[in-house]
Amino acid sequence: MFWVGADANVTTTTRSPETGRWATPWPIAEAGWASRGAIAAVTRAADHVQVFWIGSDHNVTTTYWLGTEGAWAEPFPIAPADWASPGAIAAVTSSPERLEVFWVGSDRNVTTAIWPDEAGHWVAPFPVAGRESSQPGAIAAVARKVGFIAYMIGTANHLDTFWVGPQNNITTSIWPGL
Repeated sequence: MFWVGADANVTTTTRSPETGRWATPWPIAEAGWASRGAIAAVTRAADHVQVFWIGSDHNVTTTYWLGTEGAWAEPFPIAPADWASPGAIAAVTSSPERLEVFWVGSDRNVTTAIWPDEAGHWVAPFPVAGRESSQPGAIAAVARKVGFIAYMIGTANHLDTFWVGPQNNITTSIWPGL
């Protein structure tokens, strides 16, 4: 479980499968790192958790935990300051080799960043929907995998993003090529 704390830190806790009790919470990003709003978390593999949030300077920040290393990485930005509106962020993984993050940009566009590029770094953020195409707030993403129904209706391996549009409508963008 992850949340933004009262002092703008990012905090986590885990639940013991043996006892069913929650551990004492601890920060994975210190005070002042986050703005109020949602956090997104995904797992690419059993030993990898990646967490994303809107930073206090309206950047997009991430950190990750690798079970093989046993500790959280130092948080780092994947989008520069003033690129995001406070509010929701969505993350999706279509395979252990790919991550995609979506947020509402400072000019109310919908923006994404993808990992990895050819060098194993984050691709520079780019818009999915243009200026003033969204409202700050909710955003969601889902990766559809190959399955019988998806195959039959022609929607296998798509990435769908949903957000609140300028007229309070639900808007979507589909990328058909995972």
